[in-house]
Amino acid sequence: PNLMLNLAVAVLLALMLSVGIIFLLDYLDNTIKNEDDLQQISDLPVLGIIPDLDEIDHHKNYGEGDQNDQKEE
Repeated sequence: PNLMLNLAVAVLLALMLSVGIIFLLDYLDNTIKNEDDLQQISDLPVLGIIPDLDEIDHHKNYGEGDQNDQKEE
């Protein structure tokens, strides 16, 4: 048994199997992810979109002043 050949074949097969599983899962995914997906399956207009929370700026300052502008007492 050639250890290096067996290792190379195992790595290649694992890579091909993982890529195949990824393509299969993508092919079987029938969820609606954006406006274009909805327009492909329906003739209804899009009334509104809920924004992705990852794209919203979470670092807004609420209240008075900046955190660096604290009053010295």
